[in-house]
Order: sequence, then C-alpha cells, then structure tokens
Amino acid sequence: MPTVCFPTIGMPRQRIRVDWKTVDGAFSKPRRLHLENDKEGLFHCPAPGCEHDGFESQRGYRKHVKTKHRYIYFDTKPIISAESERKPDVNQSCSSGSKPTLPCCATNSQLARLFSSWLQSTTGGERQGKHAEISTNIALYGIGVDDASFEKSDYGTVFTLAQRYVDFIQKIQPRGPYYLAGYSFGGTVAYEMASELKREYNETVAMVFMVDTLPWFPKALTNCTEYHRKCGEEKLKSMGKLVTRQVIEKMAFVRLGVTRNEVDNLYENLGENKEVITALENQAAEKNLNFPLKEQVDTVLYELKSAAKAHNDWQPSKIYYEETITYVCSDETHLFSLWKPDIWKSLVERMEFLFVSGNHIELRDETRGKICGSMMMTTAAMKYQSAFSTFNLQAVRSRPQERLVESLKQGLAIWMLSSPSSSTMVKGTLWLNSEETIFYFEYTLLGRRKRQKIFIKGEL
Repeated sequence: MPTVCFPTIGMPRQRIRVDWKTVDGAFSKPRRLHLENDKEGLFHCPAPGCEHDGFESQRGYRKHVKTKHRYIYFDTKPIISAESERKPDVNQSCSSGSKPTLPCCATNSQLARLFSSWLQSTTGGERQGKHAEISTNIALYGIGVDDASFEKSDYGTVFTLAQRYVDFIQKIQPRGPYYLAGYSFGGTVAYEMASELKREYNETVAMVFMVDTLPWFPKALTNCTEYHRKCGEEKLKSMGKLVTRQVIEKMAFVRLGVTRNEVDNLYENLGENKEVITALENQAAEKNLNFPLKEQVDTVLYELKSAAKAHNDWQPSKIYYEETITYVCSDETHLFSLWKPDIWKSLVERMEFLFVSGNHIELRDETRGKICGSMMMTTAAMKYQSAFSTFNLQAVRSRPQERLVESLKQGLAIWMLSSPSSSTMVKGTLWLNSEETIFYFEYTLLGRRKRQKIFIKGEL
C-alpha cells in the first residue's frame, strides 16, 4: 500500500549582489523610466526577456524593476563575474556545491507545508518562478508477495491484515495524511486500513484508490446468501484458470526462455493447465534447471482462495472511512459483473469512477498497469495540492462574503431540528469544511455526540 513522503525544503541559494553604479560604462545617475500602459491598462517590464505578464499600477512596475532588473536604471546589463562580485552574507545559510543545502525547518511541520505552498504561489518567493526549482519526491511503499517465495500464507481476515499493514506503514511515515491504493483484494484491505487509521489513530487519509476491487456483500441480505456464494465459487474457478495461465507464461519465459506463442501452442496441443505444467517441467529437467512451476501455481491458487474467503467474510466496522473513494473499473466489471462496485457508495460521501479497457486480470499487464499507475499518481497529486488553499480555484468574493465564509468555517452555535422528521430542537455547532462543500451540524443528544451532513448545491 503506497504512502507519500513530502518534499524536502531547503534554504534559498545565494545571490550575486552588484552595485551597478560602479560598473564601467554606467550612467552617473539613474535614468528615468518611461511608463506607458497598453490597451488593457497594464505596464510591462522594459527588461528584455522578462516573462512577467504586466502590472496594474506604476508602483508595482517600479518595484519589480528595482528588485529584479536594477541595471535598467544605468545601462544594458553587462557581463559580471560571479566569483569576483560575490559578497559574503551572514544571514544566508552556509552551503557548497559538494554538500546538500541545510534544511530551514523540520519538513514534517505545519510551517514547512505552509512555506512550500507560499513558494509555489504566484506571489511567493519574492514573485519569482520558484515552482520550477522545487521538486516533490513521492515514495511509494508496496506490500505484497515476493515472486521467489513458494511458502503458502493464510491471509486471515481483512481486519488483521489492515492492522499489520498500518503498523508497517507507520514505521516509515508516522503521521498522515496517508495515500492508500490496492488492486482487487488489495482495495478492500486499503479501505479497511483507512478505517483503522481513522478509528484507532484519528489520522487523515487523503486518498483511497481501488483498482477493480470486487464489491462487498452485506450479510443482512440473507435471502440471497447461498446464490452469492455459488456465484463467488464460479468466479473463483474462472479467475484461478486465468491466474494460473499468467503464472505459467511468466515462469516459462523467465526461467526457460519459452515465449507466449510457444505456451499457446502447448495449450492447443495439450489443452489443460496440468498437462502444460508437466511438459514445461520435463523441458527444465532435460536442461538440469530448477523449475518448481507446480509448487508456485499451487501457492498462488491457495492464496487466491484465502483472499477470496477473507473478502467474502469482510463487513464494515461501526466506525469506518466515510470520505471519497477513487475507483478504477475494467470494462468486464462495469458491463458483466453480477454485483456492481456501486455498493461501495453506501459507505462513503462520494465515489469517483475511472474506466480502463480489458478485464480484471488484464489490468495486471504492463500496458494497462502503466495506465492505472498514471491514474493513481495523478489522483495523489491532485489530492496533495487540494490540501493547500493556494490551489483552490474559487470565484472572487467580496470582503463581507469572505468574512461570512470564514466565520462559518470557525463554527456557529445554533438551534436546529435533530432530524428532518423530528420536532425536537437541539443546540449544536454548525460549521463549514475547508473545501467549502459540506456543512456539519454537531450536537449532543441523550449523552451521545452526533453529526449531520448538509451538502451544498450552489457556490458560496
């Protein structure tokens, strides 16, 4: 399950400080700038090559030239030796080309996140294009099965798996926000991990990303439990054949150099997986190669059954993840699945669907795997950026409107009906979430703390 490490923020590089009046050939006193605006009323920078869009005021124009292009006042920019003109500055960090820049603060603090957001904003970093100099390193940590291992492992329950995986992740990333993703059965584990992080650690989960995860079956639907069980057994058999074929093709190519076309010919002549496995093991024996294909296939099928049982037995806990699920759906699941993945909608506020061609097993191929990986990283990047108010593109509001929105985010004490069908008035706090999409009304009734969600249809 992947998590995200945040960017390391360093001190700015030293600047060359030049007194342009002392340069040979410069004017003795500053020249006057000729200010002229265009049809849109913008004043443009006179420095050649400056990419600034323009300034609405003469003050901003002059300040920009004085800060960025001071040489304009005296002459065209001459060539200055960086080493000869560099002056030491005690306020700057000590850095060299051979050593990394010293960090200015702890990278996991709120100050670091705000500083990173400020640098990448249009008005941050002294209004320079600092965003081009800042890179974000994202580390993905995967938890899975080693291909070289032939030991059978019982998955147990989804709940115990989620607890173990959360322990693994928190050794690398102790605090949130967390970005979780999983393919097939891994999507169920990722969702339970998000619930575990919320339930036990009160941590923030920024993303839950499911890749063609099978729908869960509510145990309350007792009238069709047997039908669901039989359908699940049939699906497990068909999936077992496809997975076995993939394992055979992979091991035959890696260990024996047998291509997929040659494996296809073996299937045409022999028909069943068992006969093909025997034929390939005989080829390996003739070459004196260790080729435990049957043992590997048995291990994969055992773990497939274990995962299917754990998924079928899983039910959401009383406290579970309720935010947003991003779901990548294959064509086969979307068109022909008996139980639609929409059942996950019953647990969360919003479910975002993305679609990829092919069936469930084909999503593991290299081509479609890259597509799903790109979707996952794009989703993670968008979730990461949305955490900063700088990136929220909202309509321009007046000052009274802005003050009203800020007061709503802080919370207002009001009286309100406990439910639409009730006549009981309760006192609680009404507040707006940071994304400005949902109102929450929190109150206490009969000793229990409750929360209502009020979705916003229009814009504030």
